[in-house]
Amino acid sequence: DLSDKDRTELDRIARKQEELRETARESVEQMRSRSEALQQIDPQSSQAMRNAAQAADQQQLDQLMQKAAQQVSQNQMQSAAGSQQQTAETLQRMLQALQDTRQARTQELLRKLDSLIESIQRLVTIQENQIVALAKAEENKDFTDLDRDLIRLNQNTLAVSDEARSAGSTTRRVSRTLERAADAQGSAVTGLRAQPLNIDDVRTAENRSLELLNDALAQAKEVQKKAEDENVRKQREDLKDQYRKFAEQQVALREQTAGLGAKGAELDRRQLVEARRISADEETLRKGLADLRATTAEITAAPVFSLAHDLIDRWAASVRDDLQQGSVGQPITDRQQLIADSLGRLISAVEETITPPDEFAKNQSNGGGQGGESGEQGAQPLIPPVAEIKLLHGLQEQIYLRTRDLDSRQDLTEQDRYIILHDLAQQQRELHEIGQQVLDSLQKQGGEKKPEEPAQSHDYSPASSAGGGSNE
Repeated sequence: DLSDKDRTELDRIARKQEELRETARESVEQMRSRSEALQQIDPQSSQAMRNAAQAADQQQLDQLMQKAAQQVSQNQMQSAAGSQQQTAETLQRMLQALQDTRQARTQELLRKLDSLIESIQRLVTIQENQIVALAKAEENKDFTDLDRDLIRLNQNTLAVSDEARSAGSTTRRVSRTLERAADAQGSAVTGLRAQPLNIDDVRTAENRSLELLNDALAQAKEVQKKAEDENVRKQREDLKDQYRKFAEQQVALREQTAGLGAKGAELDRRQLVEARRISADEETLRKGLADLRATTAEITAAPVFSLAHDLIDRWAASVRDDLQQGSVGQPITDRQQLIADSLGRLISAVEETITPPDEFAKNQSNGGGQGGESGEQGAQPLIPPVAEIKLLHGLQEQIYLRTRDLDSRQDLTEQDRYIILHDLAQQQRELHEIGQQVLDSLQKQGGEKKPEEPAQSHDYSPASSAGGGSNE
């Protein structure tokens, strides 16, 4: 019963699906080849590619894509959409396998740095004990076995230097400093065995060794801090990119929904199929955000970010259900716009942590950083308090804009207004409770300065971060 135009469109989609299948097949084969080539020179990358190829095999990627093409050709659109969704999930697993390699390398470096710092700290302690032992020996006029203990320290120092060198290029400076400490220890051994013994030369050499060991320790900690900060920065960039992709998808879904027709208009068969496809895509987006929160413990631990996810989940579920039933119109696209807008605010809050404003950076250098942002306070949290405050401000702004614009809306029924008012009241209550939790938490952090509320911005459209869309 399809028209010639519809049949032509189905054939085009089926051909495109088959082309994607061929591309995927070639990519998987390339992964296998590169995995073998890299086995000796880069085992981690080799294993990552092998894992990605195995994921394609285990999830039957080729068969799924072939099945989707056949279902499209037979006009089984809902079945085709299901096969395509399974394909997308498999490809995401493959991508994750490749991305895990980078994270594994970072974690391996941090593990090596922890071990290196612990080893250097032991050397410092032993050297300090040796200096104390030298003072006692000088007092007792008995230097027996001091050279033997220093030789053992010297051997351990050289071993730790090798450990630093094997950790990579970032710790070569540490290795060189340790070698110089070992040279000083060697001079002390020579001095202890000299006849007559020159206690001043030995003391100078041992003190120089201690100084260099402490320098090496400081250098290793500096490398560790930079590695931790870079790791957090990459995680924030990844989080921002994921939010951006979801925002772009939501803007596209809103445009597709708006093209279905006005509220109350009866959808024809083709429009109904399209509405249900958009419903499935909306559910995919909702599940994707839920998975992101489930796999990112820091989001769950950040009350404001978790609330934003709750709101988006609620709105997306409502959109999904309405579209599945063939219901379209302004209230649905409004909720889709709210989702896109909230994702834009999440992006903005994460960006605040990647490139903080000048006054925040100044506070960091003055020791007023939050959550270990400076000095010896440890690694930065993925979502620091400043990001929560930024998002809290953004969500409150969102409620304000919706409330302000409600009275001027002429495209809403009384039922629509009631639903929006109820949603606004619930959102305001939830935001108040979460905001109070955040402020109480900040006040309990003894001596920690509360972050200033971000300056109000008038550009809250996700257009700048999601590639389109406008404010409600």
